[in-house]
Amino acid sequence: MDRPENENAVPPQVSPAEIDERMSGGTLVIDVREPDDYAKSNVPGSVNISLSVLAGQAAASIADKNAPVICYCNGGTRGPRAVVELEKLGYTNASSIAGGLRAYVSFKHGPP
Repeated sequence: MDRPENENAVPPQVSPAEIDERMSGGTLVIDVREPDDYAKSNVPGSVNISLSVLAGQAAASIADKNAPVICYCNGGTRGPRAVVELEKLGYTNASSIAGGLRAYVSFKHGPP
């Protein structure tokens, strides 16, 4: 996937409404927050690889660089950064949850 030269371009995003269906189809969902945040709440079935270690652990966790991967954080800022990081590593099918975990939880359970 060729990224635009614009550094401010938003990486691909997925609606919170699509997450469960994509996961049931085999998409890997990665929580890029720190482990203590992941332990408090997460997208069921997701794996935790903190943004700070993603570059070093991506190859061990995501063998197929063309496999669909969705990253997320709490509010939607680190998730897109993780997508950019994965793209730099050669991953071609990475996206993030629009609005992060908060948007997903709101979609699943309604606003707080």
